[in-house]
Amino acid sequence: MEIRTLKNTAPSQLVACFNEAFSDYFVPVSATEEAMQNRWRASRVDFNLSVGAFENDKLVAFIFTGVGELNGHKTAYNAGTGVIPAFRGRKLVSELYHFAIPLFKNAGITQCTLEVITQNEKAIKAYRNVGFEIGRTLHCYQGEIQPAISKIPFEIKRSKEIDFEELKPLQPFVFAWDFMNDGIKAANNYECWQLSDNNQLKAYLLLNPATGYIAQLGFDKTSPENYGLKLLQEVARMQRSFKINNVDAHSPETIKALSDAGLVHFISQYEMRKMLT
Repeated sequence: MEIRTLKNTAPSQLVACFNEAFSDYFVPVSATEEAMQNRWRASRVDFNLSVGAFENDKLVAFIFTGVGELNGHKTAYNAGTGVIPAFRGRKLVSELYHFAIPLFKNAGITQCTLEVITQNEKAIKAYRNVGFEIGRTLHCYQGEIQPAISKIPFEIKRSKEIDFEELKPLQPFVFAWDFMNDGIKAANNYECWQLSDNNQLKAYLLLNPATGYIAQLGFDKTSPENYGLKLLQEVARMQRSFKINNVDAHSPETIKALSDAGLVHFISQYEMRKMLT
């Protein structure tokens, strides 16, 4: 068994190992190379700091590492960890992190973070053994939204240009890694929908129109008008099926807007963190 970085590993080998590792996951996964390339871009994956375990030169376990800034710390984000079934039970996740952490420190990284499904007790135990601690809980939603019955009396703007400074006052919480502003910029496949009332921005969402994936939803929570719900219903004029992941459990207004729109909470994740200083 050899542990080394993934900088010289072919993408096809990475994707093959990923699919084998997640073949029996809580949420079935079967990714194409194109989809994984998009995910790695959004997660800002650095393969010089991503690591894998190899048996006879076959990749059998991996950690993809995204690198960026989070809460003032240079951060190593776990953009995916997997071990193929035949090699589980060997504490390879711990071995991979023991190899990777000195690399992280040499790169000036001061914290590690990840998300893990709350039901995945084995993974949570493995991360705790490495020194990760559970932080906030994040909810995931999916389903169909019924469109507004009639045209809503607000101005709706749809654009591929995203002005994050304009959106900042409406951002409801610190978004999870892939959906932070830097992740949206790196992915470069989202469009911005905005709802304005009397020329004032009251709600926005960032949508991948090809997949129905909502990366961010923000709206004015001080008004009795449920602007978030109304924007969701307006976007549903164009398509019906949507998914939004990693909504902070302590954002009741966002959760209510999603539930009122008809989206269903289907799974939750813990955000975990390990400090390196």
